[in-house]
Amino acid sequence: MPRHGTPSAVREALLPSDAFDDLLLAKFEPWKKYYLDRYGLRINLEGTKIPVASDDFDHLVVVAQGLTLNRLVAVGRQSYKMWTYQGDLDKAVIHNDREPTENYGIWVRGRQEADEELVNLSAKDIWSKKLTGETLLERLIHGDEWFTRIDQHLDQYNATLCVGSRCLGCGVPSVYCSRGQRKTYVSFYRPQDPQDLNAYLRCRLAVS
Repeated sequence: MPRHGTPSAVREALLPSDAFDDLLLAKFEPWKKYYLDRYGLRINLEGTKIPVASDDFDHLVVVAQGLTLNRLVAVGRQSYKMWTYQGDLDKAVIHNDREPTENYGIWVRGRQEADEELVNLSAKDIWSKKLTGETLLERLIHGDEWFTRIDQHLDQYNATLCVGSRCLGCGVPSVYCSRGQRKTYVSFYRPQDPQDLNAYLRCRLAVS
């Protein structure tokens, strides 16, 4: 796993394989606890597909096999308020770039707010640049694990535009938190929404 600003290939060359494994294990351990505590699931590193991290993508998000949006919402509501634009998100979201057919991991930047580098870019802009962003499932898992670990929500000033997913009618899901209410909102926007709106809506890039 690379240090900030260090290409992954160089990072691997500098570290013996056992040290690299130790670093990955340290990132994975909180996820083992998360899934056991929240879902009663036991996951292991050996059975989880995790790509090599790159540059400043230093935060691991692990997605457990078979996890659904509806189950995530039900578990999240046990700990905090949550509003979703549709009652059945499993039906409302019709496409995801990655599906949890097996355990897998992605790397994102370890930030509370969505990527500032992508300010004023619509979903169509992100897709045209062939960039990879979090799916709605990944963002909700990311946010729930973050909250259970440090008692704070992601995206208290901005919103994550989940460009890895599509809603019925070709919308793009988004997730943000109301700081005053400590409430998570799942909404959606049009792929071509104007740039002035996208100063607030930002993709979270992912290494998958």
